Amino acid sequence: MSNTYLITLTPTGKFFFGGDMTFTVNGKETEYTSYIIRSNKFPQQTSLLGMLRFLILRNEKEVFDASTQSIKDRTSAASLIGPKSFKNSNKEGDYGKIKKLHHCFLQVCKDSQWANMQVVNPKADLQVTFDKPCSAIINGELVEVPQMSYEAKYFYETEYICSCCSRPTKESDIFIEDVCNGINRDIHTGKTDDNALFKQISYRFNNKDCQYRFALYAEMDLTEEEVKKYNGQLVSVGGDNSQFVIGIKQKDAPKAEETKGTKVVLESPAYLTKEDLENLRFAITDTIPFKCMKTETKDVKSYNKRNQNQMYGYSESLSLYDKGSVFYFRDENEANVFTEKLKGHADFYQIGYNHYQVK
Repeated sequence: MSNTYLITLTPTGKFFFGGDMTFTVNGKETEYTSYIIRSNKFPQQTSLLGMLRFLILRNEKEVFDASTQSIKDRTSAASLIGPKSFKNSNKEGDYGKIKKLHHCFLQVCKDSQWANMQVVNPKADLQVTFDKPCSAIINGELVEVPQMSYEAKYFYETEYICSCCSRPTKESDIFIEDVCNGINRDIHTGKTDDNALFKQISYRFNNKDCQYRFALYAEMDLTEEEVKKYNGQLVSVGGDNSQFVIGIKQKDAPKAEETKGTKVVLESPAYLTKEDLENLRFAITDTIPFKCMKTETKDVKSYNKRNQNQMYGYSESLSLYDKGSVFYFRDENEANVFTEKLKGHADFYQIGYNHYQVK
């Protein structure tokens, strides 16, 4: 029987969570290449799933060979972590001991007490009224445009609140940029490559006045011995060997408030189809690219990146609606239909995507 655990990730230094943008692709520039690459502030849910699967796998010496980073018993590995990685299949996946993930959030420690931080989304706090709507023609269709308390010259920064803080904390006061400037050179000749300049922006937590860490709730089938064994280990999440100390503690996830309303705010990135938005009245959204690695336990030969015989592939590229996006509906019934559609993408919902609040 599975239990709910609070998973915490305390970074040992800077961290880099990548997206679709890269410096080059096979030595060539594409629409997704740039000389400036900036980390995302939060890890992708599929990365968190992969981290937990690898944590479970590497601690089973009879199943996984740590010296060669390879699976010894594929049948046992499939029962521990599931036979396949995440797949956009519109149904729940089999991840072995991992049953469900919730979305990632921040925790803050002040006066030796850790507290969950809630996001104050600027888009959700905009005053949007439909009392005297305007009309506009978009893509040849007449659409309803509400009145909004939006000022184009004002910077709407995301803030965070918690029970131990007297006032909201700006996101820029939590995440500090760690900039790396460099020049690419040919490793054989030492000559500078064409378009060699690059800038990579990672992040660190601003732990001057208090401490921060990432956290999420996960439903897993673990024994007490396994929890003790995993707790305090070093794990990798993201790029550039970003290292974190993992903490695992059995704890019930907070119950979602039964709030009725006509406004739905995303707590995590969400996958939605065009059909899911048919009854949408208005929305304020951002999108982010999504792509993940595709693997099968029966095919993976090695988890060592230097091994060229890996059976790794990538999923199709998708665009997800970013967390903080706001969707407006005419009545509570239409909002409820929409939230059911969010949960209806069971594959995404199972690992922490498509989570929301109704206001």
